[in-house]
Amino acid sequence: MRIQIQGQCEPEFSEIEECFSNLFAEHSSLGASLAIYHEGQPVVSLWGGFSDSTGSSMWDESTLSVIFSCTKGLMSILTAMLVEKG
Repeated sequence: MRIQIQGQCEPEFSEIEECFSNLFAEHSSLGASLAIYHEGQPVVSLWGGFSDSTGSSMWDESTLSVIFSCTKGLMSILTAMLVEKG
């Protein structure tokens, strides 16, 4: 079953859309969303797959998800920038 990816993607970021879509070819029971901003503007807003483990509910634009450890890298970068600036 091919999962339908929904959302918008600026043409110059089409490779990201293709990679996102390919994730579901290998893992059809997944659900995910992706948002990317470039220079303050949204350039990628994609979602697809299932929002539950039974595969009965599709992921949509407003599906909430829990993230773990995703902010560690960002906080490390921000801390290093603050240290660098004194």
